[in-house]
Amino acid sequence: MCGICGIVALGRPPEAETVERMAAELDHRGPDGPGSFAAEGVALGFRRLAIIDLSDAGDQPFASEDGALRLVHNGEVYNYRELRRELDAKGHRFRSATDTEVILAAYREWGERCVERFNGMWAFALWDGPRRRLFASRDRFGVKPFYYRLDGDRLAFASEPRAFRADPQARLEPNPRAVREYLEQAYLDHTEETFFAGVRKLPPAHSLVFDEHGLRIERYWRLEPHDPPAGDPAEAVRELFLTPSACAYGATCRSGRPSRAGSTPPRSRSASTTSCAPRPRARSRWGRASGRSPPTARCRGSTGGRTRTPPTGRPAP
Repeated sequence: MCGICGIVALGRPPEAETVERMAAELDHRGPDGPGSFAAEGVALGFRRLAIIDLSDAGDQPFASEDGALRLVHNGEVYNYRELRRELDAKGHRFRSATDTEVILAAYREWGERCVERFNGMWAFALWDGPRRRLFASRDRFGVKPFYYRLDGDRLAFASEPRAFRADPQARLEPNPRAVREYLEQAYLDHTEETFFAGVRKLPPAHSLVFDEHGLRIERYWRLEPHDPPAGDPAEAVRELFLTPSACAYGATCRSGRPSRAGSTPPRSRSASTTSCAPRPRARSRWGRASGRSPPTARCRGSTGGRTRTPPTGRPAP
């Protein structure tokens, strides 16, 4: 995971110092390097966990070749190689092996609808300098987080609510309704509200635009019913879910010795290769199914392939 944050207040000096403090609150999300960008009306902060293209070419905020676009991105677009080939045929040129650069090129080619072509998990914010606007998006199922605060003509966003503690204009006060609904009914993600008053979540499968006309949020995808697949339905579902998440899409897996930036990972899944494919749902400590990986799973890029075990001897969740 990476950490992204920023403040957009058009017509004002950039709040670079505030954004840097916000990014510092996200240090745990990105141990591989900080990054920042500031211009009139906007400041972006970033903490990097390098997964694809481990070189400095993947540092963020990522700038387009002409410097007009700046992007902070958390997640991975699994089909970035296919999109890169398509964009390359349309005349776009690339200087890195990152999926982040593909997002920039896709935005230039297809505009806001570029996200409809992405297959993956993401939360990103893209500053469009010539149009003086921020474009942000969250993946279809909300795997990657995106929180924001809107105070009049000022928008602040971050990967976690804790980042707003560093913003002097944000008072983190409890949201009694959200807290009550969680304690009484265990409701957590049924609305855009959070436990903090004024802090909202960008819903899954939605994009956000903030410019001189204000804030606009639109849904770009919804789950729709279709006819049953031909053949074995179980096998069709397995193929649908496993294929997009396979390591073959090109993540530079951080195992014992990182592969060369931008190179194709080995096909075999030996003990030195980190698996990216979905795993069976684990049982939480309360006995209910959870979306976390099993305790013995090796998580890409987090602990270098080592299994973390707390002092109690029980594997970490």
